[in-house]
Amino acid sequence: LNKPSSIRFVEVGPGRGTLMCDILRCILTFIPECGAAIKEVHLIEASRAMREEQQRSLENLNVDASFQFGEDDAAAPAGDPNTIRVKWHDMFASMALEQNELPTFVVCQEFLDALPVHVFQKTEAGWRERLVDVAVKDDDDDEDESENPKDGQLKTRLRVTVAPEVTPACKTLLNVDETGSMENDVANVGDVCEVCPEGIFLVQDIAKLVERNSGAALVIDYGQEGSSDSLRAFSRHKQVNFLSQPGEVDVTADVDFGALKHAVNSKAESHSDNAFAFGPIAQGQFLASMGALERVTALIEDDETSEEQAQVLYDSLERLVLPQHMGERYKVLAIARKKEGIFAPPGFE
Repeated sequence: LNKPSSIRFVEVGPGRGTLMCDILRCILTFIPECGAAIKEVHLIEASRAMREEQQRSLENLNVDASFQFGEDDAAAPAGDPNTIRVKWHDMFASMALEQNELPTFVVCQEFLDALPVHVFQKTEAGWRERLVDVAVKDDDDDEDESENPKDGQLKTRLRVTVAPEVTPACKTLLNVDETGSMENDVANVGDVCEVCPEGIFLVQDIAKLVERNSGAALVIDYGQEGSSDSLRAFSRHKQVNFLSQPGEVDVTADVDFGALKHAVNSKAESHSDNAFAFGPIAQGQFLASMGALERVTALIEDDETSEEQAQVLYDSLERLVLPQHMGERYKVLAIARKKEGIFAPPGFE
């Protein structure tokens, strides 16, 4: 990028703002020349409560910079060169529509797994979509008596069923014919395929932004190249039926990185100005190639690091890079232009 004088960062699904604070702290502290170029931070967050928490996190960040906060189209007032403008957006698309030519760096960590998916199953009759249905049970047939309604009332239950016919989503997303058949289909009866349209549209929008403004993006999540039957839910750190308590459990599905990569690269052409998807590679491999081991070693060996701090650093590194923890389960996908039209970005060579 030839060291641009102004850049911006974007995070999709910033949670409490911890990751963005870590990014800003590291750059402003260890790469001040790059830190001085950060003019804007855009956070894609629909929740007002989470926006307030993210603002508090940034306000408590102890760095040589100040922040000016603004909502969607409410422009923050111009400030001194050390001021970073922070804006929130309900959707990535609304941010991407802004007339802004700053080189942009996007991070999307553990966001795609929470997006809705369409689930399809191969049946004897062809591909069919799994749907949510309502089953009405008599309380005498209910296994959990503690949940039975009183006075002999019937209780509604949600259940998963397979559509008897080919649905519009099945035709559109799987490209099947009227009978649910597709060309060159090697799937077996009973196989399941999950498709996340919102995730596909998101990475395509990110790629368009990178092409227009230059920059790069990282997508980090758990998943693999290919789809599986992974839709599930968690409550109080335990896996539960995703229909058990609608709106009260965390529903998730593995990210199909193969589909995301195809969605970006199928739109790109062999030209240096186009953005391509690279990877996915295992999180542990990515962090190791980017110097995480050397950095943690240097911190542990620092005279000012206590034994307790050293142990925390060591345990954190193990959790992030070892295959039996997050190192293999989590994958990293990059979206960027090819360096000199040939080379992949660092970590993906």
